[in-house]
Amino acid sequence: TATPEIYTLSLHDALSIYHVQGYVAEVTWRMLASEEPAADRDIVYLARPDSDVTAPGADGFLIYRLDPDDTLAFRLWEIKKRDGAGPVSASIGNAYAQLDRQAERYLAKLTGQCDVPGDDQRLLDLLADLVPAWKQADPAAGVGVAVAANAAGLPSRAFSTMHDHFPRLAGDGRIEGCLIGLGSLQAFCLYVR
Repeated sequence: TATPEIYTLSLHDALSIYHVQGYVAEVTWRMLASEEPAADRDIVYLARPDSDVTAPGADGFLIYRLDPDDTLAFRLWEIKKRDGAGPVSASIGNAYAQLDRQAERYLAKLTGQCDVPGDDQRLLDLLADLVPAWKQADPAAGVGVAVAANAAGLPSRAFSTMHDHFPRLAGDGRIEGCLIGLGSLQAFCLYVR
């Protein structure tokens, strides 16, 4: 096996790595989401990651067309990165809390920011009603949490309490979780940078 490289980081580099790790987490999640084979849903819209990952806003957002009834549904995702000591469950819990506090604000911003293709009136209507759909736990609303972490630190079980945090969305596949193991997250992000 190769000897791992040792990195010494200045404060500027550390802040840069923090930012890059968040961006890599969001880009990796987006790639996985776009490649997800699903027999019962097709992606209609998949938001691009914001280059300023530390700014407040939705980390991931998808709109699906569901089979067989051709209805539209959305998923609001919070994406975290976890490099270092401590359980991944802490990052998952932070994501739950952030969505609990900020989901309506994120969805309100998305209403005006989504650059959807074409002039599909149903799609435009869904975008106009994101916040009410979330507040009313409409069948079109859903939530997801993803965490990118060191592959060696991934737990064998995660997201087992997500239904407790989003009880109105539980059921019918409207809550989703994703763990992304990227070897050494810091080394991978330094390489990407």
